[in-house]
Amino acid sequence: MIPLDMTALPHSHLIPILSAQQVREWDQYTIHTRQISSYQLMERAVTAVASWITTRYAPEEWHVVVICGPGNNGGDGLGLARQLFKQFYDVTVWLVGDSKTVDHQTNLDRLPTSEGMRLVRWPDSLPPSDRTTSPIYVDALFGTGLKGPVSGIHAEVIAQVNARQGLKIAIDLPSGLLADEPTTGPCVEAEHTLTFQVPKLAFFIRENERFVGQWHALDIGLAPAYPDDLPKQISLLTIPYIRDILPPRSTFAHKGTMGHACLICGSDGMMGAALLSGQAALRSGTGKLTIHAPRHGQLIIQIGLPEAIYDADPHDQVWSRVIDTTRYQSVGIGCGIGTNEITHQALKGWLSSKPEQPLVLDADAINLLSSHPDDLHLLPSGCILTPHGGEFNRLVGGAPDSWSQLTNAMVFARTHRVFLVLKGAYTRIITPQGDVLINSTGNAGMATAGSGDVLAGLMTGLLAQGLSPLHACCIGVMIHGLAGDLAVDRRGSQEALLASDIIDHLGHAFQAVHQSTDR
Repeated sequence: MIPLDMTALPHSHLIPILSAQQVREWDQYTIHTRQISSYQLMERAVTAVASWITTRYAPEEWHVVVICGPGNNGGDGLGLARQLFKQFYDVTVWLVGDSKTVDHQTNLDRLPTSEGMRLVRWPDSLPPSDRTTSPIYVDALFGTGLKGPVSGIHAEVIAQVNARQGLKIAIDLPSGLLADEPTTGPCVEAEHTLTFQVPKLAFFIRENERFVGQWHALDIGLAPAYPDDLPKQISLLTIPYIRDILPPRSTFAHKGTMGHACLICGSDGMMGAALLSGQAALRSGTGKLTIHAPRHGQLIIQIGLPEAIYDADPHDQVWSRVIDTTRYQSVGIGCGIGTNEITHQALKGWLSSKPEQPLVLDADAINLLSSHPDDLHLLPSGCILTPHGGEFNRLVGGAPDSWSQLTNAMVFARTHRVFLVLKGAYTRIITPQGDVLINSTGNAGMATAGSGDVLAGLMTGLLAQGLSPLHACCIGVMIHGLAGDLAVDRRGSQEALLASDIIDHLGHAFQAVHQSTDR
């Protein structure tokens, strides 16, 4: 599974991914509308973190070291130290700098002075060695208010934390991590990040994996109405949301009412891609599937996938001609077609015919567009492109980091009026309006040949059933990732996962979505 914990999140709708500034405004909105003080809100956060820790780590087995900065994140840490001490934990506080907020000073004044609680002030003295072999380091140095890279004494503290053996838990954000932009300075490397109410965009960035660890969203009672008033440019998909947009099948459905999909796929040596995408398309629920493939692929298709209709290309080894696709309700192109110039001319000719059916372009179709960028203007509005990171970088040019790649993807989707499915951990769907939806299912075992073919076939089949491109993207990536998660659970390891295992578990994934609840 992707390292996240969304048990405290509202699963009945899309979860907004807010900027650090928006989260601070949400805090103020809650204080105003709920008529509570900022200190009371801080105590809610402290209680949520304390509850998370106490339900997992027994006081007799762990010594807790809380590293507190001078702001409100440090105030959270001081409040946590007090609450854990009252629940019989042995606690040490590293206090870095003087109080800069009233709430921080209040919690510092309330810190117990009894035996079992140690207070070490930086930089007046360095913290001694840990008392036990099982310390928990709770990082409360900085939160979302950090504006740039950490330096000086704070960088020394972060280095101390990272160098020590023990469990690392960060409150809200690992200190040094920037919520909304690339992190260039030192950062706490946490195993767990206990964030408040909703996740931060930084959690979904590849370069931040070693800092964030597994994130957990803790409910601290922020007013639920506030995000509804915000433009949700970036959101996190949930399984119950997919359940709500997945249409039920009519009792009187038959193959003629469930759509006819077409896949143009395969080439000499790559007919397996045709089989994988074809199987996934049929597992999507589409009524009929036609596979257009090179002539030498006939036996492979008709024996390996007898449920599909085979349409032979006149060329023995590659897709070589424009075909009439007007009778199909969706078309998917690219899985294993290769990058032969004959195939490029076929793709260009087909796009030039201005097809009206919903379209998925994957793999070599995208690679052909990358090597012939003048063809990009032929992309039909609202079509779906499904590149992985390397394919996308070839399409638009390299990016120095994942933040830049996401920005490039938003610009590309808006410019060409397409849906972009940027595959990988936390697969991102970017709409023609530049909005981003982040997938929350899947695992590293799906980094295996053929996994992308399965996704392309699945989405092509969903489109054939009349789903909008947006809903086909959302359902496709969620079901695909969930099937991968179920396959790992039942097969036993990520290392042994095959693309065919994902196909075998698509039915179980659909079942899990249909049976899901809002909690």
